[in-house]
Amino acid sequence: MYKIMRCSLSIFLFLLLAMQAVPGSAAPLNSEKLALKAKVVRHIEAHTEGGTYLFVDAEDTKLIKLKFLAMHPVVFAHPDGTYVLCADFENANGDKVLIDYYLRKIDQDYVVLSSPEGKRSILMRIGEKFGL
Repeated sequence: MYKIMRCSLSIFLFLLLAMQAVPGSAAPLNSEKLALKAKVVRHIEAHTEGGTYLFVDAEDTKLIKLKFLAMHPVVFAHPDGTYVLCADFENANGDKVLIDYYLRKIDQDYVVLSSPEGKRSILMRIGEKFGL
């Protein structure tokens, strides 16, 4: 088990380094990160009613009522110009729900393209466990 985790962690680190070497996937500037985060926060506020964030589950299209907890500090940049930001919410049962926000700059403004519930692979869980 330890060898598998060590191998997975090595693969994760390799992919992380490889992503940094790709032109166009460079991390956004701090001012751009702030603008992206502000846009997501405004999006969340615009979809909040009485302190409850209204979210439609993509799988069954049911309305889910969530409580906003916090934005994640990391902003992911894709080579195609799309950014991904994540936020933590809490559902009525007290379970943590992760929402990913996909944004892109259109006509000098950032636009939220999609906001699915976040799904993470085993590599992401390992990265979180080791603070990567």
